[in-house]
Amino acid sequence: MKHSLLLVACALSLFVVAGCSQNYSPKPVEEALREKGLTATPASPGKGSGKGRGAENIAAPEYGVEADQLSLPGLKARLPAGWERRPPSSSMRVAEFALKAKAGGSEDEASLAIFKGPMGSVNDNVDRWTGQFADVDGSERWEVPVDGGREQVTVVDVSGTFTGSMGQDPGRQVGYRLLGAIVGQGSYYIKLLGPGRTVGEWKVSFEEFVSSISTE
Repeated sequence: MKHSLLLVACALSLFVVAGCSQNYSPKPVEEALREKGLTATPASPGKGSGKGRGAENIAAPEYGVEADQLSLPGLKARLPAGWERRPPSSSMRVAEFALKAKAGGSEDEASLAIFKGPMGSVNDNVDRWTGQFADVDGSERWEVPVDGGREQVTVVDVSGTFTGSMGQDPGRQVGYRLLGAIVGQGSYYIKLLGPGRTVGEWKVSFEEFVSSISTE
């Protein structure tokens, strides 16, 4: 019985070796595969590589900032001096900057955030922004042509008591001001918010940024 099992094992070993020898070729891998009508398949990244499908799903949005240039998909603009880049504080923001008061502490700092759209019509967003203020001191809206007049940016300037959301009062900020810009029909939204005096100090800078926008 042991002799028979030994013979069977030897036969199997010879079969495996013979099978392996049929697949062996001294030629380069790609050439040998082509002769057999096969193609090489790239190896998939391992779970720990950080380059698999899950990593793609949570990758940060394409975002480029040079010393004086902002570059986003479908939007480029010149960055004014003094705009300090900050990590986006939420996944909805593709870029964020701190605009400090010329005189004052951190509580006087204004924040500029850029959001990717579209998120409703231009009018809907204008109404939403103005609706975030109570006791409105002033409100203005105008259009700025960009890309040689082929595109336009809708700009909003509203000041008063900032409430944070439509119809609610989660924390009133008296004396606040918002400068907002909607690119085209809502491809991007730019929102500068903070104490009225600080926002006023950066108004010309904000307008220069908006005028430099290119969507090409």
